[in-house]
Amino acid sequence: MSDKKRCISVLVLSALAYFVSYPEDAQAITTPISTFLNLTSAISPWFYGVVAIGILAAAIVKAWGGRVRT
Repeated sequence: MSDKKRCISVLVLSALAYFVSYPEDAQAITTPISTFLNLTSAISPWFYGVVAIGILAAAIVKAWGGRVRT
């Protein structure tokens, strides 16, 4: 396992352990997100889907796309 993957794994596991130990803190983080989404209810839900697909497509191209020769 590379050092970068090991570091990310440790961070994810630490965050998971923290929120399992203190579940009330998870609500403190998700409340602003839900408030923001409630404010943006005038925007079509399809827009969020298009944005998510764009982000996913960019990640796929970056990870598995061919190298461009310049």
